[in-house]
Amino acid sequence: MGKLFEKELEQFDATYKWALSIDVSVISDLIKSTWSFPLLSVGSGGSFSVAEFHALLHKIFYSSIVKAVTPVELISALPRNAEASVWFMSASGNNVDIYRAYKHTILREMNTVSAIVGRKGSKLNKLSKKHEYTNCFEYFLPSGKDGFLATNSLLAFTTLLYRAYSDSSDEIRELPKTTGELINKCIFNYSELEHIKKTIEPLWDKQSLHVLYSLNLKPAALDIESKFTESGLISTHLADIRNFAHGRHHWFAKHQNDSGIIALSTKNDYEIVEKTLGLLPNTVPKVHVSFNSLGGIEAIAGIILSMYLTKWLGKVKGIDPGRPGVPPFGSKIYRLSANPGFVTSINKKKAAIERKRKLSPLSYDTISEKQWDKAYGVFIKTLSEASIGGIVLDYDGTVVDSNKRWDPPSNSMAVELIRLLEEGVIVGFATGRGKSIRRDLQQVIPKKFWSKILIGYYNGSELKNLSNNNYLNTASDPVMELESLFKKLKDNIFLSELASFDQKKYQLTVKRKDDKPLSETFLWDLVQDELYQCEEHKGEVLRSSHSIDIIARDISKLSVVEEIKKEIDEHSEILSIGDRGRWPGNDARLLKENFSLSVDEVSYSPVTCWNLCPAGIRGAQGTLYYLSRLKRKNGSLRFFP
Repeated sequence: MGKLFEKELEQFDATYKWALSIDVSVISDLIKSTWSFPLLSVGSGGSFSVAEFHALLHKIFYSSIVKAVTPVELISALPRNAEASVWFMSASGNNVDIYRAYKHTILREMNTVSAIVGRKGSKLNKLSKKHEYTNCFEYFLPSGKDGFLATNSLLAFTTLLYRAYSDSSDEIRELPKTTGELINKCIFNYSELEHIKKTIEPLWDKQSLHVLYSLNLKPAALDIESKFTESGLISTHLADIRNFAHGRHHWFAKHQNDSGIIALSTKNDYEIVEKTLGLLPNTVPKVHVSFNSLGGIEAIAGIILSMYLTKWLGKVKGIDPGRPGVPPFGSKIYRLSANPGFVTSINKKKAAIERKRKLSPLSYDTISEKQWDKAYGVFIKTLSEASIGGIVLDYDGTVVDSNKRWDPPSNSMAVELIRLLEEGVIVGFATGRGKSIRRDLQQVIPKKFWSKILIGYYNGSELKNLSNNNYLNTASDPVMELESLFKKLKDNIFLSELASFDQKKYQLTVKRKDDKPLSETFLWDLVQDELYQCEEHKGEVLRSSHSIDIIARDISKLSVVEEIKKEIDEHSEILSIGDRGRWPGNDARLLKENFSLSVDEVSYSPVTCWNLCPAGIRGAQGTLYYLSRLKRKNGSLRFFP
């Protein structure tokens, strides 16, 4: 089992060169749109070093709340309100703990769920395909599978992550072209690795080793502990440079003859670390490696140093860290199937109720459980007994997912829409878009059905059948109240720099510029702050996953519903489907209708705007599920939960 560790290190330059060449724009774009959420980075074994490095980068670039956790720690780390961005780091994407944690997070429906995997066709990727709101980035590493310890995958992942974070920021920082240049640029008190190798030799015959570290070198320190322990080289203890002062130094009072210490510091901490080491007994061998503070690059250099330290100590101990020999009990422990608390399935009723109450206090659950249970039953009964004559759908986030909004609806979506049109159902779309929705729908819906489809352009301000290719009247200059708002918003120093504007007659849309890391919440706050001081605006401000729509008074997506009501039987109902049903979501009014379903956010109302999707299903995938549940019974089209 495993590979020769020294041979793995010989592949570093090729792996690093490969990681510098890979396109990271998709990861970078995801970081830009989700950085404001609390972040959890998940890894086990050697991949935990990547998770810790990821956490470090997030703090350096965005100063946001972040924590690196193991799969089991994740169970208690996920927030009740699901407002978190959760990332998984896995070289293989196949180990049982990372798989269970990934599934657990998907079923708990965190805001974003993403994985970086160093192998094609992994179990994580297969699971991700079943839950399309997730993101699984698979890479085929040129070095192939790691040996017993994480090596080339660790270097590749840290390099990819650094480049993605750098690209997501306004200040792009280039990495050195080779690992040698990287080491030379980062370590300032040694000219080359061989000097460190000679200096550190007195530590190798000790029974225990302590690693002190500066904050930016925590990933490297953790990697040293992980590699030394996993390969059975030496007992290793960790402490940051000041936590060491709170009692851990006492170890050396009792074990000064059989212990050594490695200190990894940034240049800013060099003096305090030197003073700390100078106060320890002279009999304790000490090595201090200090790094220039380079915004996270030094952590990659520290991880590379960790691997060389492992190689050198392995030779002294006569153990190849790449294949140290795993005992039978180790393999059995690894393959244990006990579940420490991961969710493996959630029934639809429980999932629906959890979505309704996840923003309420936990202490309220026991009080509200019976009420929500009753409300769910009433809603299901009412919906399933209704005869559906028309459907009104939001578009972005509902018919097409937000990250695919420039593509036409999928073939599967087109098949379901065509089936319903053939059943005689009148279909409407209520969208903030203009003519782009017409272009996309005409690509996938046969022309014979175009006259049966009603589109409410620009949040319902203009109604036209899909067959009508005439110019949109509402694409003209904005009404006076929106024109004055536009001037006010454009004068905001942040919005003028970070956002783009699209003016229509009854709608003003504000979006994040593609190259700017502007969060949805910050964009909303900026717009609201300006509008609060603008008394003349009497319309609505609505929020979607990618924009803020400011609409004039008396404009609403409900105009599509009202128009379709004129076309259907008086005993039939209209089913409304959207993704942002909770105010200030842009579907809040649409999903206040009695027969309405959300594929994402729900309102607090017990009588409408429920999300009945299976757990872990969201967006266009959820809409497909709903449409597939519409079937004929006794001559009427009904919804079968």
